Amino acid sequence: NYKADMLYGAQRFADAAECYESLATTDMRSPESFAKASQCYIVMQNYDRGIEMLDSAVACFSDGSKGVAPYMLTRGVVKSSAKRYREAVQDMNRYEELVGGLLSADFYYARAQAELNCKMYQQDITGSMAHAAMLGAKGIIAKQEAEVLIDGLQGILDDLNSGALEFDFSCEDIHMFVEAELTKRIGDVGKRLHTARSRNDQVALDMKLYTRDEIDAIDDLLKELLKVLLQIMKDNTETFMPGFTHLQKAQPITLAHHMGAYFEMFNRDRSRLNDIYDRMNYCPLGSGALAGTTYPLDREYVADQLGFDGVTMNSLDGVSD
Repeated sequence: NYKADMLYGAQRFADAAECYESLATTDMRSPESFAKASQCYIVMQNYDRGIEMLDSAVACFSDGSKGVAPYMLTRGVVKSSAKRYREAVQDMNRYEELVGGLLSADFYYARAQAELNCKMYQQDITGSMAHAAMLGAKGIIAKQEAEVLIDGLQGILDDLNSGALEFDFSCEDIHMFVEAELTKRIGDVGKRLHTARSRNDQVALDMKLYTRDEIDAIDDLLKELLKVLLQIMKDNTETFMPGFTHLQKAQPITLAHHMGAYFEMFNRDRSRLNDIYDRMNYCPLGSGALAGTTYPLDREYVADQLGFDGVTMNSLDGVSD
């Protein structure tokens, strides 16, 4: 163990990993040694091997043992770094179950990022289909190629929705996954999808489409909540209760009056959501990395296809909003 530590300190990580592995397998399968070996591989950016070492560390514990918790957490963090997001989320959730506590804000951010990548496939594919249609309409690529791209993207979307296709989290993110899967299905034509588009304006578009969909979903829930509150108000116009101020009883009011206050609050929230929707409903695609592109795009065509009110007027703002 001393030799392994010395090798690690000398930054001879491959040799240190070999020593730690040897210790782990001879020292009654020591989870600590497996974890140290994993750390060596992670420093060398060999995440897959590092995860294998952590798998061995986790396997040293019986089911339900709280001793496995720190190794489970570490494995989740490493999997997130390796872009294996879904597995990372499972490990982080399992850690919380075992310790009955909360993770730090950094881990919640990592988990939210992983979950968001899993959720955004529909917006990413929808945006790409509109982009491909525009490329074909403007003659930037052949119309036949645009049709092949759109058909391929629709097939990926259908398979993801049905569960016939699962995410490959060896890809950097959802955008790379879709492009790689498309090229695998339709060949080199799939590479034309990224013509006249940067990852920057693609991500900006995906985020706006996702935010817009979430606003619609939340607004629907708020409308249902307001209906319930309104019914309670109608049923309790003569249900009296004390009104409070400064934690003391003040004036008599009705339950309808009391619930009406919450009706106004939630209705105001709907107004705020609508304002967000109106402010952000402009298409950033065409902004490129930051200063547009030399291709003769039809940005208004894409904006119309995707239900935007217009296009962003400044490319720097488009990719940074």
